[in-house]
Amino acid sequence: MKIKTASSRVSETRRLIVHMIREQWAKEEGRLPSEERIAEMFGVSRSTVRAALGELESSGFIHRKHGLGTFVNPIASQIHARLDAWIEFKKLIEQSGFEADIQLLGLHKGPLSPDEAKKLGSSPGEPAVTVRKLFTADGQPAILCQDTIPLALLPPDCNAALLETSDTFHFLAKNGLGPVSYGVAHLIARCADAALADLLRIPAGTPLLALENVGYAPSDSPLFLSSELYCPGLIDFGIMRRHLY
Repeated sequence: MKIKTASSRVSETRRLIVHMIREQWAKEEGRLPSEERIAEMFGVSRSTVRAALGELESSGFIHRKHGLGTFVNPIASQIHARLDAWIEFKKLIEQSGFEADIQLLGLHKGPLSPDEAKKLGSSPGEPAVTVRKLFTADGQPAILCQDTIPLALLPPDCNAALLETSDTFHFLAKNGLGPVSYGVAHLIARCADAALADLLRIPAGTPLLALENVGYAPSDSPLFLSSELYCPGLIDFGIMRRHLY
């Protein structure tokens, strides 16, 4: 399989290696093929494979034994929804064993609030576009997401309405602002008020996992804000935590 997009080679190679791990070594400490062999399999350079394996080692997915090779961590490979991985919500829901669907709740343009502007390194009142979507799992509300992008970052001829049918990662890439290199997230505990309870079809006061994210470009400049709310009992998040000596 050939990976054609140069800017996403490492992340795509990492994704393919994870898929290979889950297909072949989900419950055992299997040994991965050599870097050279993986490079041949996916049509990338050894340096790309080395970078992808380095990221997987940092996240606990694999570990290397000197003189023996690279091995799968079978515990980490069974975590299908990782808090330290930022992926499309549709894929996240499908990886959790559900059929995913998307409902557009609205798209509008308006000024950035002082708090939003501070997070994005912009000025309060600067125009931005915001899209709000509801993702369902087997027809049940699962994730409520709101993304905000400063209009100043987008090309003059950009059609912001495309956010209605495209996820934010692909939208930014199509407009020359991708790939999104990483995000910084803050976990916040929230309870559903009456409006959220009605939208998410849950009792008022239900606790929700909230993630407030800022997505960054490879240059470390902020690209967009993402506010995520997760309904309980559907997405089982996990994370590998390492003891720092």
